[in-house]
Amino acid sequence: MKKKLFILLLLVLSIVSGSSVVYAQSGDLPPVESPQAFLSWLALGSAPLIGVLTSLLERKSKWFQDLSSKGKWWVSFGLGAGIPATAGLLLLYVPVSFWEAITPVFYIVGMAIFGYLGKEIAYLLLVKPNEVK
Repeated sequence: MKKKLFILLLLVLSIVSGSSVVYAQSGDLPPVESPQAFLSWLALGSAPLIGVLTSLLERKSKWFQDLSSKGKWWVSFGLGAGIPATAGLLLLYVPVSFWEAITPVFYIVGMAIFGYLGKEIAYLLLVKPNEVK
């Protein structure tokens, strides 16, 4: 059940991330048209992203796996509180000219993350079920 939830979260995040590319190709403005819009989303409603990050930590990071259950809870809580708080502080204190300057890099990094998540989903759905044990 936990693995299916993880796959579902990765799939939803990939669809949301990829929708920017589809809208940009159709001539409309993408849903996340700037780093500020993405940070606003993180500050106000990033629960799905925090769930995906925690799931990736559980699966990929040995240091996270070695933590006690209470330690894992604190890391998850820290991500849940830290990501929105950091996004809000960045929106408040970083000048708009900086965000305008890094917008192209934001798209490049976003597509790299989208590609990584696509690879993870493909592995979990297509390769791993067929691996010989």
